[in-house]
Amino acid sequence: MILGAERKIHSVAIFNSNFERRFLINNNSALIPLTEIPMGRYTTEVKLNDKLIIITLLRNEPLVMTSEFIESTLYQSETFESVKGINEAAGKNLDEQTKKKEVAGYWIECKIQNGNSSRFIRRAGDINIALAMIEQNKLDIQTRLGKFNELTIWEIYDKKEFMKFKRLNPNYADATSSDAFNVDPYFNTIRDLN
Repeated sequence: MILGAERKIHSVAIFNSNFERRFLINNNSALIPLTEIPMGRYTTEVKLNDKLIIITLLRNEPLVMTSEFIESTLYQSETFESVKGINEAAGKNLDEQTKKKEVAGYWIECKIQNGNSSRFIRRAGDINIALAMIEQNKLDIQTRLGKFNELTIWEIYDKKEFMKFKRLNPNYADATSSDAFNVDPYFNTIRDLN
């Protein structure tokens, strides 16, 4: 899918009830590889500065991208790698999962219940802060009121890009892929509410 605009395209999201893929663009044009998208009906959201464009995408036959087509395309994305044949995706690419990235920090979200009130903490931190909060959470969930506390910690690979991604995508916790952070939480509270 080739996109072009006079304004800067911030991001593109392609999703349906079973699949979601987000692309950070930050450019006036982009080439979105559809070979990674399984066949089906999708909603495509293109985010500009002051607009949100919705496109319905129908994939009903496999795409075969040849290197000749990719070389002749004007709006070539830097992250797109040409593949001959059909690439079926199941939401995530195994090659991306197996690559270990250097962790620049951690994003911490903590919901604390204390009787009549609650508070929500969102902050960045290093491994020592993350481990201290995990230990505190393990102690808290053993108490009567603390068993409703929630703690989720994500690994951040690029702090600047993560903050941009978080600002542009309020539902960043539901993202299925990102280069800025690990979408699978480093820690998530496991609770027994009985």
